[in-house]
Amino acid sequence: MRGAGAIAGVLLVALALCACGPARTYDGPARPRSEVAVLHVVGYGSATGYPGDVSTDAQLVAIDGVPYRGAPQVVQVLPGKHTLEVRWTRSWIPPATGFGDAYDGTTLWVPMSRGTVDLEIEVRAGRRYELVWSKPERRARPIGFRERR
Repeated sequence: MRGAGAIAGVLLVALALCACGPARTYDGPARPRSEVAVLHVVGYGSATGYPGDVSTDAQLVAIDGVPYRGAPQVVQVLPGKHTLEVRWTRSWIPPATGFGDAYDGTTLWVPMSRGTVDLEIEVRAGRRYELVWSKPERRARPIGFRERR
């Protein structure tokens, strides 16, 4: 019985590792990396967990008008032009309130603003791209993609 439990555990770990790779957004079998582009849709900001920190999260909503409900925010697309709908939420940790309050290590992110934006990108096979954010950090919004080196 012990051997069966160990095998099941190994299989679960292997399955979890396989699920962590980039999600495919095209039909058919997996293609070599030299035939697809990889897009990284990730948040921006400092997230150390201390009062005054600002963080902006990003979530991929749709690719070329097709809803995207995948968990990975790293996706593979075929070369060419694409439109990505990205939802973002900017949050912050407010300072302690009241007299004598001290930061106790509890992280309470409070949403400040949010929005959705359509971003157009033309990608080439074998390349990686990352989401670009506007500056300054406290007013960051997704504005496009750039090739990741």
